[in-house]
Amino acid sequence: MADLEKFLEQIKEKTSKEFKREKHVSSFEDFLEFTLNKPQIVLRTSYQYIYDAILHFGTEEIDDCGEKIKKYKLFEDPFDNGNNEVFGTWRALNNIVNEIRSSAKEEGNERIVMLRGPVGTAKTTIVDLIANAIINYSHTNEGKIFRYYWQFRPEKVNKKSIGFIKNNIDDGLNYDCDGCSSCSSGSCSSAMTKVSNDILVPCQINEHPLYLIVNKSDRLKFLEMAASSYKERTGKDILIPKKLVEGSLCYNCQQLYEELLKKYNGDLDKVLGHVKIERYTIGPSRGIVDVTPDSRQDLNQKIRMYANELSRIFPRIDFISMFGRWAESNRGMIHLSDIFKTSDSHNVLLDAAEKHRINMSGVRVNIDAMIIGTSNIQEYQDVNAHKYSDALMDRTKKIDVGYILNVDEEKKIYERDIKKVSKNKHIAPHTIELAALWAVLTRLSKPIAREETTLDEEQIEYLYEIDPLEKVEIYRGLANYQFEYIEDHKKRLIDDNFRKELRRATNPFLEMGIEFMEEGNYGVSPRRIQNVFKMILEGSNCLNPLKVINELERILKEDRDFFKHLELEKRLKEIAEQNSKVIGSYYDSDIALIYVVNEYYKRVIAREVKFAFLGVKEEDLDYKVEKYIENIQKEKIYSVGKPIDDKIEYEYIDYMEGLFESAADLFNTLDDDKYKEFNDETKEEFRQLVIASIAEYDNLNPDAKGRRNLRKALPFVYKLLELALFEEKKTYMDLENIQRGLETMGTPYYDNIEGDTKEKIDKILSTMKERYGYCDTCSRAITLYALKENLLNDDYYD
Repeated sequence: MADLEKFLEQIKEKTSKEFKREKHVSSFEDFLEFTLNKPQIVLRTSYQYIYDAILHFGTEEIDDCGEKIKKYKLFEDPFDNGNNEVFGTWRALNNIVNEIRSSAKEEGNERIVMLRGPVGTAKTTIVDLIANAIINYSHTNEGKIFRYYWQFRPEKVNKKSIGFIKNNIDDGLNYDCDGCSSCSSGSCSSAMTKVSNDILVPCQINEHPLYLIVNKSDRLKFLEMAASSYKERTGKDILIPKKLVEGSLCYNCQQLYEELLKKYNGDLDKVLGHVKIERYTIGPSRGIVDVTPDSRQDLNQKIRMYANELSRIFPRIDFISMFGRWAESNRGMIHLSDIFKTSDSHNVLLDAAEKHRINMSGVRVNIDAMIIGTSNIQEYQDVNAHKYSDALMDRTKKIDVGYILNVDEEKKIYERDIKKVSKNKHIAPHTIELAALWAVLTRLSKPIAREETTLDEEQIEYLYEIDPLEKVEIYRGLANYQFEYIEDHKKRLIDDNFRKELRRATNPFLEMGIEFMEEGNYGVSPRRIQNVFKMILEGSNCLNPLKVINELERILKEDRDFFKHLELEKRLKEIAEQNSKVIGSYYDSDIALIYVVNEYYKRVIAREVKFAFLGVKEEDLDYKVEKYIENIQKEKIYSVGKPIDDKIEYEYIDYMEGLFESAADLFNTLDDDKYKEFNDETKEEFRQLVIASIAEYDNLNPDAKGRRNLRKALPFVYKLLELALFEEKKTYMDLENIQRGLETMGTPYYDNIEGDTKEKIDKILSTMKERYGYCDTCSRAITLYALKENLLNDDYYD
């Protein structure tokens, strides 16, 4: 019980503190003083406020395909533990924030920010995160935002005169009663009881309090005074926004202002005595509005009653209802989902974007809201094709939000979302990576020759013959020494400039007026891949790459509509025939990319299964090779008579070269008959080749800086070593028996398999599970697949 009481007290105290902090009320004079002290908080338009809200969550600098760009941490979703993080579209996010910044700094005309792209590219998620940023920022000290309301005494109003407050009271709660002796101290208890009866008339569109300095030249003088004071204190300039100079009170507030001015015979002090400035926080329908194509803007009965009630209280004032999406979004953001399908006409959007004014109940009203819309590619093209849309398009900043082209970022989407459908299910190694690879491959275009380029001839030649897997590695942002599928002599051609040119050369369709075929604007969406995962998991407890590949192949044959990107194949070929600059696409056939992914996967699992058979770890081989290199280098130094600090460990040289000798008769790694027999002469040549290959690798990969990839530097050494070890094991492994055992596991036939074979199978499967993370189901399936495809004897483990 005591714990409960303590808990409730903590909640009460916290709520009270938050309320006092966020609901601060002051007089207009106090607000002006606050503005002079902190103009950077008050002198903000909606764009500046939104830009500050985004920056509030921090930034970092990252490398993206040869360029340094900003990554805004807001889009990592700090509100929901990253459940809505936006992956891999850093350039699009930069373009969005740069457009907001440009409008905030008044570097150009404000424009509608329109996110255009195919389905499943997180356009709506991006908008939602910006909305959450504004909402959360408004609760911070830096994010204070103010509005005003009018306050009247009901007794005075009932006497057919507008009630007024004799003295300006800072807290907005204690008011003079009718002649109480305690009034001067502000402690009148009877006044407190009347607070709830005061008539409060808020500005229905939360207009900026500085508009209460009605004379624009006077307002400009005050703004210049605030800016000058800020410059003296900080040495920094602050922008005086045009909207704050040119804006005016809304229709209702202007009438109240004029009526009060008449009542008080021009006494502005008494007029402003009715004004209270309050801090407010932004939330849904209060600074943030989301408009869908089927949403309506009808004014309901309650809104009409509000205007009617005010008209009865103030009979000389013609109040109008200023409610709805535009009123609610003022000083914040309005999101028009499927912007060209919403009920707002093009003229309304143009007025809001260009003139910052809206017709509301027959009168023109100021609007300061960032307009952000989303659209798919086809809708944008349809609207853009009509001449009547020219003016609107001139006021629209189109920002492409395409599919992810970085496999690592695509993987993050699946890794996050698969948790929702994979409870108590097993996800086999490489499944998500393989699906992400296939999805990205469907989105890539072949480079097209450009007239202007900064590359040399050798780089240009490689640029236009680059294959999909090579492009995938470059788009992943890997350092050159990390490349697995790019040959060493090509690596030296890939610098930051090459990476930039590759992006430009693979986005050529925009120049041809074929925007929907621009790289990243077509291909398979993440949602499609997630549907495949879900489909498999509904009938299985294990999701593995073989099932994913089989399912993709099946859908390709039975449901071509599932993969819309294949419809582009015919069009791409037509363009290639008509335009000599176009080389074509990567889609040579419907299943071409399935083949590429399948071959990629075979290389991955061949190594794992082979090492499970060997019963050794890959790092064990790395250690042996490192020691071999270290000792043959010492031996070379010693042979020329130079002193060496460490003793040469000949056992490593003898062990390794003994294995090489046994393997050389079976596998001619170096394509040279003389290495089929390891004698003293060929051994020396072999050692020199190893040292030369290491030197060449280091020369071609200077960025490796001690992180040498020996498998890439010495592929022939690993081939010989792995072949020798495997041939040694294979003599007593009996692969046919093991394959037959795996095929019959779980059936009565398995009982007839030799006990020794069962032990070997158990050991292999155990290694697959413990070392690589497979389960009972997929360890058997993957090992059996490797044997059936003869992966252990072929070059898949190169």
